[in-house]
Amino acid sequence: MANGSLEHFQPLAWSPSFSVGIRLFDQQHQKLVGYINDLYTAMTGHHGREAIQAILDGLIEYTLTHFIDEEIEMYRTDFPDFPRHKEAHDRFIAVVRDFYIRFRASDELSRVFCAEIYAALNAWLQDHILGMDKGYSLYLNQWGVR
Repeated sequence: MANGSLEHFQPLAWSPSFSVGIRLFDQQHQKLVGYINDLYTAMTGHHGREAIQAILDGLIEYTLTHFIDEEIEMYRTDFPDFPRHKEAHDRFIAVVRDFYIRFRASDELSRVFCAEIYAALNAWLQDHILGMDKGYSLYLNQWGVR
């Protein structure tokens, strides 16, 4: 990977503050934290394309599986904010697809590209999981989703 500063990046630890109170979704969110940490390790350890490929493969599967799981429960319980939530999911799937396409279409692997992925995942964790997902927590719990 090309040289670049990593001072703004750090591994993350799962925190109880990330919990949405639904076991499956918390486990899936922990998996996202794992991908963020894998990306950090790949960037700092100068890992090659194979490591980034594995992370992106996992992210493609993660976004589809996790979002479907959430959306099923929101739809089943008639969650009032479902359309906005699904729209956010669809936008993030597009972001992950774009990273995947750019990666597969290019021979270049730079820290700048990896930093873009890291920043997008970290922002998703902060904005979506700690914001929007917390909004469904109490509602779904009242419907027995734990």
